[in-house]
Amino acid sequence: MSSDKANTLYLLRVAAFGFHAGYAGAALALLDWAWQLEHGNKEALPSKGHYQSQSDLDSEVKGQVSKGVQKNKGKPPRVLVIGALGRCGKGVSRPHVILDKHTNFKIT
Repeated sequence: MSSDKANTLYLLRVAAFGFHAGYAGAALALLDWAWQLEHGNKEALPSKGHYQSQSDLDSEVKGQVSKGVQKNKGKPPRVLVIGALGRCGKGVSRPHVILDKHTNFKIT
């Protein structure tokens, strides 16, 4: 092997996450935010099963975030999305569209 090849770093993508992975992750993060406001760090967010539809998940997130905003003196969660223009990042950014109408939720 030549010294040029020995000093070359090859970056290979071994996994790629898409829109729905980002969407589900963002929804769980918002549910966890609301859970921690209610329960503190004493216990973890309980496991979530599957939802029959996206609207079922959206309804739960809206309801829990609304409660969290009330518990947090009217302040919505602050969110930073790194890579928001990628496949997964677009999914992460989607819940703000759903919540924006109901909680004054904004991605900042």
